[in-house]
Amino acid sequence: MEGKRGSECLLKSVSNIDFNPELSFVTLERRIAPLDYILKDQSADLITQRIIKDINVVQNELKKTNSQRKDVFNYKLGTRYFSLALDDVILLSTSKLRPGSVQLHAINKVAEFPGNLNALEEKYPQFFRCDKSSLVNLNHLRSFDYKEKELLLDGEIRCKASFRKSRELNKLLRDN
Repeated sequence: MEGKRGSECLLKSVSNIDFNPELSFVTLERRIAPLDYILKDQSADLITQRIIKDINVVQNELKKTNSQRKDVFNYKLGTRYFSLALDDVILLSTSKLRPGSVQLHAINKVAEFPGNLNALEEKYPQFFRCDKSSLVNLNHLRSFDYKEKELLLDGEIRCKASFRKSRELNKLLRDN
């Protein structure tokens, strides 16, 4: 679903590069909304700069659209942006091998990306902080062993809860 929205945005934002300025009317006639119209008689450097500017405009629009959606989890890996349904996220935990990295466990995906749990907890308050290194989507909770302070999540993922958070989780589960 997200891929479709992104491609729709990219298809609507077309940069035309052409020799003939009269063809701009054909573009409008075919109901293509151009983001930019670049003539080929300009220098290669200028054309390159304008294409890069157009790509940045489209990327910023995609980021803005994705960050405004509340049902989507977004993360960045290198220069690429990824999105998945918030309901698919099972667990977010800090990486023990790479400080400053977060491991994502989702229904059909496992990924590691730069970030910190405090920022993610603030951005996605629907996740439960079960200890200092884990955020859990309680919709994927199968069971909670209060004595062992261990959560069993979908995909046979196990996670420990701190003493204080295990009491909070137990109360939360009892009340619901």
